[in-house]
Amino acid sequence: MSKLSHVTLRLLGAFAIEANVSRPIPISVRSRKARALLAYLAMKPDYRARREELAALFWGDNPDALARHSLRQCLISLRQDLCLASEILMVDREAIGLCAQSVCVDARRFMSLARSAGPDGLTQAAKLWQGAFLPDLALDIEEFDSWHRREADRLSAVAADVFEALCRNADANGDGERAIAAAERLVALEPTREDRQRTALMLFARYKGREAALSRARQFTDLLRSELGVSPEAATRALIDAIKRGDFEPAHAPNRAQPAAQSVLKPVSLQDKAPRSLPCEEAASVPAPAVLTAAQTPSNTASATPPFWRRQPLAAASIIISLSRDRHDRRAGTRKCTEIMVAADRLAAQPSACGSALCRR
Repeated sequence: MSKLSHVTLRLLGAFAIEANVSRPIPISVRSRKARALLAYLAMKPDYRARREELAALFWGDNPDALARHSLRQCLISLRQDLCLASEILMVDREAIGLCAQSVCVDARRFMSLARSAGPDGLTQAAKLWQGAFLPDLALDIEEFDSWHRREADRLSAVAADVFEALCRNADANGDGERAIAAAERLVALEPTREDRQRTALMLFARYKGREAALSRARQFTDLLRSELGVSPEAATRALIDAIKRGDFEPAHAPNRAQPAAQSVLKPVSLQDKAPRSLPCEEAASVPAPAVLTAAQTPSNTASATPPFWRRQPLAAASIIISLSRDRHDRRAGTRKCTEIMVAADRLAAQPSACGSALCRR
C-alpha cells in the first residue's frame, strides 16, 4: 500500500475502523455482515479464512452456490466502504484475509499486553479495554453468534485477570484510588458476581470508610434483588456485618501501636549517652544483648565516668531481668525491675560486686 500506513480496527466496545494516512480517518462500514466478517478475520490466528468457511458461517442456511454469491457481494460492498483502506483485504480463489502488517487490532493488542508480567503492560491493556467484545454485533445466526460469545467470554476473562492484578498491585502500594478504580472496572464486567463485589466492598471499607462501604453494600443488595431476585450470599453477608462492626481499619490511618513496638523491640545499646525513660513493664520486655563484654563492665570503667548502672538504670534493669531465671515471668520481672532500680546506686558504689551480682542472676 503506497499511501496507507496502517488501519486500526477496534473490536472492544462498539465496532470502529479508521485509516491512518497523514491523520486518522474514520471509515463507515454499512453492512453488519461485512463488519462481522472483518472482525472474524481479525481474530483468526493468521488473519485468514477459507471461502467455504465464511460462506457457511454467514450464509449457511442458503444453498452453497447462493452462499458463495452472497459472500462475493459482501466483499464488493466492503471494498467500496473501505475506500483507501481497501488494500488491507487479501482475496484469492481459496481464501480471504487481512494484511497483518497493515492492520492493528485492539483486541489482539490487548491480549498481548495482558500476558506481560510488568505493571506497565497491564496498565496499557486496561486502557485498551473500552468494553466487551462487539456487544452490538449479534447477527441472529447460530454459528456466528456462538463464535461471538466464545470470543467475548475469552476476552472478558482476560480483562478480569488484568483488573484483578492492577487492583492487587495498587492495594499493595497503598494506592487506594487506583485500587478502587481497578475494582470498579472488574465489577463492571459482571456486576452480579459476588466475589468481585466483595473485593470492592473491602477496598471501600479500608480506603473510603465504613459508611461509604455500607452504602455500596446496600446498592449491591438492591441490585441482586432487582436483577436476580435473590439475597446476598453468606460470605457477602458476613463481610457486611464485619464492616458494620468496624472491623476494617482505614488503610491510610497510622498504626499507633507501631512507635511503641519499635521502642520496645529496639535493642538496648550500652553506648547510649542519653537515659531512656521506659516504664517497668516495658523495660521488662526489652531484648538484652547476648553478653556483656569485659570492656563494658563497671570494673573497667574510668572512675571519672559514672557507671552504666547509674547512667542508664532502666536499661541495666532490663538486661539483668532478661538474664534472670524468671525472665519469662513478666510479673516477677516487673518486681525485679523495682528492686533493681532501688539497688542501682548500691551497685554503682560497689563496682566490684556488679560482675558477681550478674553471675548470681
